[in-house]
Amino acid sequence: ENTVEVHDCATSVTSVTIPESIIDTNDETTYSVTAIGASAFYGCYSLEDVYLPNSITTIENNAFHNCTKLEEINIPDSVTSIGNNAFDKCNKLSSITLSNTLASLGSNVFLNCSRLTSIVIPNSVTSISSQAFYNCKALTSVTLPENATIAINAFDNAGKRDTINGV
Repeated sequence: ENTVEVHDCATSVTSVTIPESIIDTNDETTYSVTAIGASAFYGCYSLEDVYLPNSITTIENNAFHNCTKLEEINIPDSVTSIGNNAFDKCNKLSSITLSNTLASLGSNVFLNCSRLTSIVIPNSVTSISSQAFYNCKALTSVTLPENATIAINAFDNAGKRDTINGV
């Protein structure tokens, strides 16, 4: 289908710009970059900056797990799903913009994102899984979708219950 996904990143990288496509120099075939593969940036402790192109549709399980210096990320509107533990232990992540076509948030997706203070979950999201925001202790503002199924423990140990708007 002429698509590829990102896998394996040097753990010392500090900044990544993912292209929308790549060209195979052997046969000049163009491949669209459509996914951040499972554990693609797992343990990239130095990663501070990442740019995702509009060709990305999926962020798979553990994609950015343990990227402890990542402070913000903009999820393009082309992304429809974010897998389990995708941003687990991104403890400096304080700003995230979610895709307006996002359908679901996996289990533990923002687990231990202890600096995340607010999140707007678009109305396109129909499912927020177990412990999606577990241990997001700084979380004080949440905008929830109108008709989503939200796991009973999606916001366990997140912020102070009386200060999280809408939860």
